[in-house]
Order: sequence, then C-alpha cells, then structure tokens
Amino acid sequence: MKIRLDQITGSGLQIRFDETEDVLSPAINMLHTPMGVHLSPCITGYVSLDAQGGLILINGRISARVTLDCSRCLKAFETHRTIDLHFSARNLSGDYTSLDMAILDTQPDEIVLTEDELDLGELIVQEVLMDLPLQPLCREDCPGLCSRCGGLKGSEECRCEEEKEIDPRWQKLMTMRGK
Repeated sequence: MKIRLDQITGSGLQIRFDETEDVLSPAINMLHTPMGVHLSPCITGYVSLDAQGGLILINGRISARVTLDCSRCLKAFETHRTIDLHFSARNLSGDYTSLDMAILDTQPDEIVLTEDELDLGELIVQEVLMDLPLQPLCREDCPGLCSRCGGLKGSEECRCEEEKEIDPRWQKLMTMRGK
C-alpha cells in the first residue's frame, strides 16, 4: 500500500483497516516471508501520518493473522499479532545532491524515503515479521515429535515405549546399583 507524500496534508492522514481489503499482498510478495510463515494480506487497525518540520510521523496499531509452523511438532497453527507502530520518516528525494551524505545526516531511528511515496505495506510486513517468535509453539506444552518414530509424542501416532536412554558414560554406574 503505497501512499504519496503529497496526500499528507497539514491535518495529517488517517487510514483505517477493517480486514475486508487486501492491503499487504504486494509487500508480502516483494519481501518473501520465511518458510513456515504465512501472513494474511488483510489486517485490522489504524495508522496516522502527520507531516511536521520535514518529518513524517507514523503512529498506529495494527493486528495481523499469521500462520506459523510449530518448531516442535511442525503442525501449522494460526496466531494474531498486534503491533504498535511509531516511526518517523524523512523525505530525501530532492534535498541533497548526494544520497550518501543525506543518509549520514538522518537520525538512527528514521526511515529514509528516496521517492515521493511511502510503502506502508512494506513497513507493516517488516514489523510483523520482526515481532514473530524465533521458535513458534502451537501451545506451551507441545510435546514435539518422537525421535524414534517421528510421530507426535504421547499420541496414537507414537507407539514407542517410554524408555529412558542412559548415557553410555553412566552405564557402568547403573550396573553397579543393580539396575
């Protein structure tokens, strides 16, 4: 969802999302989400854009549906991510003769815009992806897969007996105890 910067007037620009329109598809296709992550292109929430002294202040709160693969059992599950957006963007499309010098002059927390438009969809997708857990779990007590048969531990898929594997270094001690 690209927004032309001249659309942001003195009173700002308010955008609401109600999960009925496809907002993120172009950004999702461009950024190539990681394997095991499927982001819904429809979101809910709002974003406000305000122009102040050469900066564009971006604030909002969005909620997105994401389907992830569990890192223990590998089954897909759906989760909702709610993200607060707080950014500032500086338009450098015509201010400097050298873009390299312009980037050096920006603040560390600023987004640098080199064109007269802001890709809000890309910004939202990046924030959702950064908010995802490194090891997603379908539930906290997910038992994971059995290392012997590959089925889900404790289910009908796994018929392996619960045998405690003994570290070979401790085997001699176990025989001394009579086990």
